[in-house]
Amino acid sequence: MTKSLKIGWIIMLIFGMYRIMESVLLVAIRTRFNEIMKIVDQAFNNTGVFPPIAIHHSVFSLILGYGFGLAATGIAIIIITLASYRKAERWSWWCLLLMGIISLLANTIFLGPNSVTFWGWILFIIAIAIPARTILSKKESIII
Repeated sequence: MTKSLKIGWIIMLIFGMYRIMESVLLVAIRTRFNEIMKIVDQAFNNTGVFPPIAIHHSVFSLILGYGFGLAATGIAIIIITLASYRKAERWSWWCLLLMGIISLLANTIFLGPNSVTFWGWILFIIAIAIPARTILSKKESIII
């Protein structure tokens, strides 16, 4: 195992754990969001404009679903990293590249550009770029 491959799979493992931590934080924020929306409900009910209860129930569902999606992505990244990325299998590099880009783009769109998303991009780019030459230049034997 080359040094670049070892560094790359360790950083990718950290990236997978980072995604799980991010999902836990997002679900934890959901509980605080519930308290905030109760205050907003009281304000709207006092003015008689409209009760936004239906709006924030759908927002709760989106946040919760997105949080579980982040956790699932993190778990998949960890499994692929431990199973085949550290063995320099080419398919795992492509799979992690697509999974990382899609999940980070969704994160950037859903949560907007913020420091959590920024550090996710940095971790991912480092983890996918460092072992790229080692993995992609490796000749794979095809068994027919």
